[in-house]
Amino acid sequence: MIQLINTLVAQLPPERLQANQGIERVSELPNQRYQLTFVDGSQTSVDEVVFAITQPQVARLLPELNSPLAGQTVSSSATVSLGYRQSEIPSLPEGTGFLMTRAKAEQMTACTWVHTKWPHMVPKGRVLLRIFLGRSDQPNISRMSDSELIVLAQQQASALMGITASPEVVEVSKMSETMPQYAVNHHMRVEQLRQQTAGKHLHFIGMSYEGVGMPDCIRLAKECADNLKNK
Repeated sequence: MIQLINTLVAQLPPERLQANQGIERVSELPNQRYQLTFVDGSQTSVDEVVFAITQPQVARLLPELNSPLAGQTVSSSATVSLGYRQSEIPSLPEGTGFLMTRAKAEQMTACTWVHTKWPHMVPKGRVLLRIFLGRSDQPNISRMSDSELIVLAQQQASALMGITASPEVVEVSKMSETMPQYAVNHHMRVEQLRQQTAGKHLHFIGMSYEGVGMPDCIRLAKECADNLKNK
């Protein structure tokens, strides 16, 4: 993921990029422009604003928007990558991983077999599992330490795949309150938001609208970029 982001950033003119600067507020100006107030107190005005954040975050930055999605709930999750010698673990079924049904009480929601999905990323003779942890009805994931998450991931790997060996490589990534939960009639609320902001130079991309997967987010971002380019 970071490779994609770094590649995109490298193509931007340095003078057009303001990275690692948190925004405190977005304010509408009388001339159909917007003022961005950064956490350090500095300000700048822009013609268009593209929000690539969750709707609760949008509501905090621009409360007067009164978005129909402002009450959307978001959950936390974590991924734990475990790397093994292939000779030390049981044979895995063919495929690239699996998803867990909500009927199961497990905290693992999915597992990707990186070595089969993206074999160029894993050395020969090694197995790399990416275990996804955290459900919307199990908020304790965000409060767990890295060591606790690693233990939990290994327990899940043992219970569901029979893996008892110690991993050679371990990496933990946490995502706090970033996964939107779509409620019934979500698509209607998205359409209401689009109609409400039509002509206001506000644009919304990311996981909160038309899908949480990477293809959905990329498609929405490209559509937004094309619309801005053609203005």
